[in-house]
Amino acid sequence: MLPDFPQLKERIKEKTEENIRVKVQQYPALSQLCKKKITIHEGDSFFVTTSDGHSSRSGYEELVSEVSIDEKTAIEKGPAAFYESASNIAKDIADKRIKQTLSVMEKGIRDSGNVVSAKGTGITPSLILDCIEKMEIDFDARGNPIMPTIFMSPKNFEILHGKEKEWESQTFIISTIREAIIENKRADWVDRESRRKLVD
Repeated sequence: MLPDFPQLKERIKEKTEENIRVKVQQYPALSQLCKKKITIHEGDSFFVTTSDGHSSRSGYEELVSEVSIDEKTAIEKGPAAFYESASNIAKDIADKRIKQTLSVMEKGIRDSGNVVSAKGTGITPSLILDCIEKMEIDFDARGNPIMPTIFMSPKNFEILHGKEKEWESQTFIISTIREAIIENKRADWVDRESRRKLVD
């Protein structure tokens, strides 16, 4: 009977899993979407609460990624065969996690009615300004806005990048409207901070 080496296999498993976790968190989109780590010990669902107090409930979904290592590769490379597969597994899990997170966010946004529709016009300065107006914006100690991250598909990014020259003639108007929105957001932030300090 051949030895099974359970302790060695467990160490390889733990190191591979840790390698995958680290690689998953290195994806830029996830670092923006999941800035805070939350440990949940029980339950089968969670609530997402928007800045205006609207809450929506979502259930957990299992994220699974499969990898296959043939016997010849396992014999030739040993534990390295498992470590090398970590990058592909991490990419697959990261992609699924990003889609899952954005799906939950979209549900919360739609349930709260906090949606901006392009109405078939595509990406325009007005649409972007409307999005900023819908967002809650915080400010740093010097009063500078901490602008939220905007996520979009690669296709829309290319469209937006291609419109830079087209929008140059509107720069002054766009900047003026944006500054007016930021001033309103600054007033809202000051009000929120004042109320928060009173509660604290």
